[in-house]
Amino acid sequence: MHFTLYGTPDGRANLSIKGVKGKILLPEVNKGEYSGSYTIRNRDKIASRSAVTANLAIGESFTRVTLGKAMHSASAPRRVAHACNNCGSVEAVNLVEVKGEGGYLGTVGGGAVGALLASHAIAGNAGKSQHYEVLVHLQNGATQMVSYAAKPGFRVGDQVRIKDGIIERNT
Repeated sequence: MHFTLYGTPDGRANLSIKGVKGKILLPEVNKGEYSGSYTIRNRDKIASRSAVTANLAIGESFTRVTLGKAMHSASAPRRVAHACNNCGSVEAVNLVEVKGEGGYLGTVGGGAVGALLASHAIAGNAGKSQHYEVLVHLQNGATQMVSYAAKPGFRVGDQVRIKDGIIERNT
Protein backbone atom coordinates (compact mmCIF):
# COMPACT_ATOMS: atom_id res chain seq x y z
CA MET A 1 0.00 0.00 0.00
CA HIS A 2 1.30 3.44 -0.83
CA PHE A 3 0.40 6.57 1.11
CA THR A 4 1.00 10.27 0.42
CA LEU A 5 0.27 13.04 2.91
CA TYR A 6 0.38 16.76 2.07
CA GLY A 7 1.02 19.26 4.85
CA THR A 8 3.36 21.83 6.30
CA PRO A 9 6.99 21.39 5.13
CA ASP A 10 9.87 20.31 7.38
CA GLY A 11 7.76 18.10 9.65
CA ARG A 12 7.72 14.49 10.82
CA ALA A 13 4.89 12.34 9.43
CA ASN A 14 3.70 8.82 10.13
CA LEU A 15 0.63 6.62 9.75
CA SER A 16 -1.08 4.10 11.95
CA ILE A 17 -3.41 1.44 10.56
CA LYS A 18 -5.83 -0.41 12.79
CA GLY A 19 -4.66 -4.05 12.80
CA VAL A 20 -0.96 -3.20 12.20
CA LYS A 21 1.51 -3.00 15.09
CA GLY A 22 3.71 0.08 15.05
CA LYS A 23 3.76 3.19 12.91
CA ILE A 24 4.60 3.63 9.23
CA LEU A 25 7.06 6.48 8.71
CA LEU A 26 6.42 8.88 5.84
CA PRO A 27 9.60 10.74 4.89
CA GLU A 28 9.28 14.15 3.25
CA VAL A 29 9.96 13.54 -0.47
CA ASN A 30 9.20 17.11 -1.64
CA LYS A 31 8.41 20.30 0.28
CA GLY A 32 5.25 19.46 2.24
CA GLU A 33 4.81 16.05 0.56
CA TYR A 34 5.30 12.99 2.78
CA SER A 35 5.20 9.57 1.15
CA GLY A 36 5.76 5.95 2.10
CA SER A 37 4.74 2.35 1.46
CA TYR A 38 3.70 -0.59 3.59
CA THR A 39 3.61 -4.26 2.65
CA ILE A 40 0.87 -6.28 4.34
CA ARG A 41 2.26 -9.10 6.48
CA ASN A 42 0.65 -12.37 7.53
CA ARG A 43 0.45 -11.24 11.17
CA ASP A 44 -1.54 -8.07 10.29
CA LYS A 45 -5.23 -8.00 11.05
CA ILE A 46 -6.34 -5.37 8.52
CA ALA A 47 -9.98 -5.18 7.43
CA SER A 48 -11.37 -3.19 4.50
CA ARG A 49 -12.78 -0.67 7.00
CA SER A 50 -9.65 -0.45 9.20
CA ALA A 51 -9.00 3.16 10.22
CA VAL A 52 -5.88 4.84 8.83
CA THR A 53 -4.67 7.80 10.88
CA ALA A 54 -2.01 10.23 9.63
CA ASN A 55 0.07 12.23 12.10
CA LEU A 56 2.13 15.33 11.26
CA ALA A 57 4.38 17.02 13.82
CA ILE A 58 5.95 20.46 13.21
CA GLY A 59 8.14 21.43 16.14
CA GLU A 60 5.86 21.13 19.19
CA SER A 61 2.64 21.29 17.11
CA PHE A 62 0.87 18.05 16.25
CA THR A 63 -1.97 17.34 13.77
CA ARG A 64 -3.89 14.09 13.31
CA VAL A 65 -6.37 13.19 10.56
CA THR A 66 -8.21 9.93 9.76
CA LEU A 67 -8.54 8.70 6.17
CA GLY A 68 -12.10 9.26 4.95
CA LYS A 69 -12.26 6.32 2.50
CA ALA A 70 -12.40 2.56 2.96
CA MET A 71 -9.03 0.76 2.67
CA HIS A 72 -10.06 -1.40 -0.27
CA SER A 73 -10.51 1.64 -2.50
CA ALA A 74 -6.94 2.79 -1.84
CA SER A 75 -5.03 -0.49 -1.66
CA ALA A 76 -3.89 -3.12 -4.12
CA PRO A 77 -5.23 -6.68 -3.86
CA ARG A 78 -3.39 -8.91 -1.44
CA ARG A 79 -1.44 -11.78 -2.93
CA VAL A 80 -1.44 -15.00 -0.97
CA ALA A 81 1.50 -17.35 -1.32
CA HIS A 82 0.56 -21.00 -1.74
CA ALA A 83 2.64 -23.83 -0.34
CA CYS A 84 4.68 -25.78 -2.86
CA ASN A 85 4.16 -29.45 -2.01
CA ASN A 86 7.03 -30.64 -4.20
CA CYS A 87 9.53 -27.93 -3.09
CA GLY A 88 12.13 -28.33 -0.38
CA SER A 89 15.81 -28.41 0.45
CA VAL A 90 18.49 -31.04 -0.05
CA GLU A 91 19.07 -32.78 3.28
CA ALA A 92 21.74 -35.29 2.18
CA VAL A 93 23.67 -36.50 -0.87
CA ASN A 94 24.98 -40.03 -0.33
CA LEU A 95 27.23 -42.24 -2.42
CA VAL A 96 25.90 -45.80 -2.24
CA GLU A 97 28.02 -48.81 -3.22
CA VAL A 98 26.31 -52.09 -4.02
CA LYS A 99 28.51 -55.14 -4.07
CA GLY A 100 27.91 -57.61 -6.90
CA GLU A 101 27.00 -61.24 -6.46
CA GLY A 102 30.31 -63.02 -6.91
CA GLY A 103 29.91 -66.78 -6.96
CA TYR A 104 32.22 -69.63 -6.09
CA LEU A 105 33.57 -71.18 -9.22
CA GLY A 106 33.33 -74.66 -7.84
CA THR A 107 34.74 -76.72 -5.07
CA VAL A 108 38.48 -76.69 -4.92
CA GLY A 109 40.21 -78.97 -2.49
CA GLY A 110 42.71 -78.44 0.28
CA GLY A 111 45.32 -75.73 -0.18
CA ALA A 112 43.43 -73.87 -2.89
CA VAL A 113 40.92 -72.31 -0.42
CA GLY A 114 42.94 -69.04 -0.32
CA ALA A 115 42.94 -68.86 -4.11
CA LEU A 116 39.19 -69.50 -4.13
CA LEU A 117 38.52 -66.63 -1.67
CA ALA A 118 40.75 -64.27 -3.70
CA SER A 119 38.91 -65.28 -6.86
CA HIS A 120 35.56 -64.63 -5.14
CA ALA A 121 36.73 -61.16 -3.99
CA ILE A 122 37.81 -60.23 -7.51
CA ALA A 123 34.50 -61.44 -8.92
CA GLY A 124 32.65 -59.50 -6.20
CA ASN A 125 34.51 -56.25 -6.98
CA ALA A 126 33.90 -56.67 -10.67
CA GLY A 127 30.16 -56.67 -10.05
CA LYS A 128 30.22 -53.68 -7.67
CA SER A 129 28.13 -50.67 -8.68
CA GLN A 130 27.73 -47.14 -7.34
CA HIS A 131 24.90 -44.64 -7.39
CA TYR A 132 23.96 -41.45 -5.56
CA GLU A 133 20.90 -40.91 -3.43
CA VAL A 134 19.66 -37.36 -2.82
CA LEU A 135 17.36 -36.91 0.19
CA VAL A 136 15.03 -33.90 -0.09
CA HIS A 137 13.10 -32.53 2.90
CA LEU A 138 9.87 -31.12 1.42
CA GLN A 139 8.04 -28.03 2.69
CA ASN A 140 5.02 -30.16 3.58
CA GLY A 141 7.16 -32.10 6.08
CA ALA A 142 7.70 -35.25 3.97
CA THR A 143 11.04 -36.50 2.66
CA GLN A 144 11.76 -37.99 -0.73
CA MET A 145 14.77 -39.89 -2.05
CA VAL A 146 15.86 -39.66 -5.69
CA SER A 147 18.62 -41.91 -7.11
CA TYR A 148 21.19 -40.87 -9.73
CA ALA A 149 23.68 -43.06 -11.62
CA ALA A 150 26.25 -40.22 -11.69
CA LYS A 151 27.14 -37.46 -9.23
CA PRO A 152 24.06 -35.17 -9.30
CA GLY A 153 25.66 -31.78 -8.53
CA PHE A 154 23.39 -30.90 -5.61
CA ARG A 155 24.67 -29.86 -2.19
CA VAL A 156 23.08 -29.97 1.26
CA GLY A 157 20.90 -26.88 1.68
CA ASP A 158 20.14 -26.34 -2.04
CA GLN A 159 16.55 -25.19 -2.62
CA VAL A 160 14.94 -27.62 -5.08
CA ARG A 161 11.67 -28.99 -6.40
CA ILE A 162 10.88 -32.53 -7.49
CA LYS A 163 9.03 -32.82 -10.80
CA ASP A 164 8.20 -36.21 -12.30
CA GLY A 165 10.81 -37.91 -10.10
CA ILE A 166 13.59 -35.48 -11.13
CA ILE A 167 15.14 -32.84 -8.87
CA GLU A 168 15.36 -29.32 -10.29
CA ARG A 169 16.92 -26.22 -8.72
CA ASN A 170 14.24 -23.90 -7.36
CA THR A 171 15.02 -20.47 -8.79
